[in-house]
Amino acid sequence: MRSAIILAGGNSTRFGSDKALYELNGKIMIRHVAQKLSKTSDKIIAVAKDEAQGEIIMAKVPEIDEITYDPIKNYGPVAGIFAGLRTINKGKAIVSGCDMPYIKPELTNYLYKKTENYDATVIKNKKGYIEFLPTTIKIKPGRKATKHALKEGDRRILNILNRLKVNYIPINKIKKIDPELKTFQDINKIKDINQPTC
Repeated sequence: MRSAIILAGGNSTRFGSDKALYELNGKIMIRHVAQKLSKTSDKIIAVAKDEAQGEIIMAKVPEIDEITYDPIKNYGPVAGIFAGLRTINKGKAIVSGCDMPYIKPELTNYLYKKTENYDATVIKNKKGYIEFLPTTIKIKPGRKATKHALKEGDRRILNILNRLKVNYIPINKIKKIDPELKTFQDINKIKDINQPTC
């Protein structure tokens, strides 16, 4: 089973408002992400920061099947990943931010396939640094590793990966799928937004 987890619990401090709920082209940003992920995923879970945000997301994003919430507020993505993983029983999941409206279905399909013989698949940029999102992760080992990270109070996604058998994909291979690397475009401020294709 292929699932998708969209992290929407961040504070969006630099953006100035809730990125997940920011509207462009008549749809909130998280819906652009969900529509792309729905093309390669059987189930989509959004991890919201609170019930108020979760209610809006469920009302405006029919592609999302389930809402869950950060178990520790303001803890960061490790808590969000754990929240998403514990709602899924089997298979693998792709983890994405709510601010990735340009994520390519061809890329998510590729990452799913590359996780067959590994616990997780992540991308390394040309300097050798890890691009933590998007990443694919198998449910059971991922949930176990994330739970350990939370117990240790370590907020780094790297702490999760260090406990898993990881397939590291160099960015040059990703360029064959996403030549302009639009998937990884940082959206920290409103001025960073271009028009999504969906």
